[in-house]
Amino acid sequence: MRRSRALMAAALCAVMVRADGAFVAAQEKPPTFPSAVELVTVDVVVTDKQGRHVTDLDRGDFTLLEDGAAQAISSFDAVAGFAGVPEADEAAAIPWNPRVSTNVGASARPGRTYLIVFDEVHLSSLQAARGRQALESFLKSTVLDGERVRLVAVGGFEAEGTRDRLLEEVPRLEGRRVPDESFEALSDHEAMRIALFDDQQLILRVIERVAVRTSGRLSSDREGERIRMSTPDDLRVKIDEGHVKILARSAYHDAMSRNQATLATLESAIEAVAGIRGRKSVVLVSEGLIKDPQLDGFRRVIDASRRANAALYFIDTRGLEGIPFEPAQQRTYLPSIDQGIAMANQQLDAAGAESLAADSGGFTVKNRNDLSSGFRQIAADTRNYYLLGYSPSRGQPDGRFRKIQVKVRRPGVEVRARKGYYGGQSAGSGAVAAAGDSGAGPGGATGAGRGDATRDIAAALRSVEDRTGVPLRMAAYVLGESSAGKVRALVAAEVDVRGLAFEERDGRFQDSLDVLFVVAAEGGGEPSRLGQQIDLSLTPEKRQALATRWLPVVRAFDLVPGAYRARMVVRDGRSGRIGTVTHAFDVPSATFRTSTPVLSDTLEAGEAGKRPPAVGARRTFREQATLYFDFEVYGAARDPSNGAPRVVSGWTVRDPAGAEWARSEPSWMGGSQRNVPARQSEVSLTFPAGAYELVLDVHDDVSGRTLEVHEPFEVEAAP
Repeated sequence: MRRSRALMAAALCAVMVRADGAFVAAQEKPPTFPSAVELVTVDVVVTDKQGRHVTDLDRGDFTLLEDGAAQAISSFDAVAGFAGVPEADEAAAIPWNPRVSTNVGASARPGRTYLIVFDEVHLSSLQAARGRQALESFLKSTVLDGERVRLVAVGGFEAEGTRDRLLEEVPRLEGRRVPDESFEALSDHEAMRIALFDDQQLILRVIERVAVRTSGRLSSDREGERIRMSTPDDLRVKIDEGHVKILARSAYHDAMSRNQATLATLESAIEAVAGIRGRKSVVLVSEGLIKDPQLDGFRRVIDASRRANAALYFIDTRGLEGIPFEPAQQRTYLPSIDQGIAMANQQLDAAGAESLAADSGGFTVKNRNDLSSGFRQIAADTRNYYLLGYSPSRGQPDGRFRKIQVKVRRPGVEVRARKGYYGGQSAGSGAVAAAGDSGAGPGGATGAGRGDATRDIAAALRSVEDRTGVPLRMAAYVLGESSAGKVRALVAAEVDVRGLAFEERDGRFQDSLDVLFVVAAEGGGEPSRLGQQIDLSLTPEKRQALATRWLPVVRAFDLVPGAYRARMVVRDGRSGRIGTVTHAFDVPSATFRTSTPVLSDTLEAGEAGKRPPAVGARRTFREQATLYFDFEVYGAARDPSNGAPRVVSGWTVRDPAGAEWARSEPSWMGGSQRNVPARQSEVSLTFPAGAYELVLDVHDDVSGRTLEVHEPFEVEAAP
């Protein structure tokens, strides 16, 4: 599934929210947020001298320190091996195109989570090809059934799904970086040192290197030393200190832009898996990025990895490092001292990526041409680990980096864990609740505070799993053409208000909901969005009514034909609990079809005799209730004599065994306000509780075409 990277640039629009039959305008307000109480979790990998994982340790074998102070381990989990689950189970857990989608009863799927970040802005076309080859091998031979894989390209797209689907996406990955092959080329690290620190020694070294490249092929270190001892004037080099600084500023600006893009993608992608329990492996496929002290993105990525309990791994696509590449027309034999400097620059150009891996508890795969083995090593690292949790004994968060050390009371073992985290802003901006609350797993901070509401909603929107803190359900209704080439679709969601943290004031129950709607095409493109705050002020009677029917929120979208996925995020303003629900639906192209039938046991407010069924997401109705339904017919042929369609329809209610419980004989359909055949009808639910379906039979009398539409629903016993 592809998703736009701009999902949270939500346009604030007005929406009408029906509360117990009445429509009220939603209020648009910026959300507020409280502070957070931290619970820090650390996943720990323990291996013996042969690199085999040690799996028989318990809580008492570990000592955990923060800034040198021992911490009480408040939670402990040992994860040993995962053999996968059948893909059929995974498919059953995620039904495709159900009439109604809900997060009620949603549970986390077993298995590991891999997040592959393909760093297109730091990869040349050659290195991208090597990365694609290793990634294909990983998907084919290493990923087990039931494991979750998400593929993210820096500056590109996102995809997730089955192995076969992801393998189809891999060829789209590319390398966008064009190496500077000029005589005056600077490495990213050199450009940073000169632009930020005015490194005079490095400036002179660059001038000397340009002299080497412009003087032709060198035959010995002695000749290199002669050049090194000369001045730029002696060498007749057309480059001076000022020119080098100009080159450095330009190269550094380019490097900083690439670094910002990669770090922002890493942070965003890691937040998307924060709510999943268990080990998350974030794999950065890249040529590396420099450790730039000017960029706060490094801290934010490490902070996100702490909250998500995610280890970051860096696969350096450059393989075995040798003398840096130079085009044949520029090739020279550098003096040995400069060869060493050039190779050091290669390492420094990747120092930022290596530090991210080390600080998050992962490792770097470098100096090897078989990148596939690096992927296998990462996979093995995720099968056996320990999950330790503690509440820091220090005072209030201060924003400083807090060093974490994990020790094991068993000799001869190697311990690998994240090196620490940043206190303060991290807890306040990304704290999440426990698994049953906002959908977060054990990775990250928990407690009464929920952090920055906007950040929490953004993370929930990107999450690969629906969160269950606020129960939700969603359905989609595809209507007729709204404009040339576009179809009107209604996305109807309903919110269970029973668990909301209402405050009773002046005889009413007060709360607010932060709501975000996104509808995105499966094939990519800019999604449609709606973000807002809904203020609730309910009388006891309305609150009781909504406890049964739930609070509906309906939004209209004009969409081109295709496959779509809608997601709604709801955050309880008082408690900070978050719920998300995702619903897939199709918008058909112009053809002979019906609208999606609206089924409801209530009617909209309006003039008597002209009240349509209320649009909602329920498909379960009480015994003895009246079920109202309506639909329209599109694409019917026109009678040549009067230019009007002639359509006949009837309906039947059946149970799964095929027995009929109610029916209406076919009759001519009238016209709707949109000048298309339409019908509104009703049936009394006087049959036993159970599963049923409404079957619509539609016949186009002019063309002879017929339709049979099946709409499932359930009848439940009255209390």
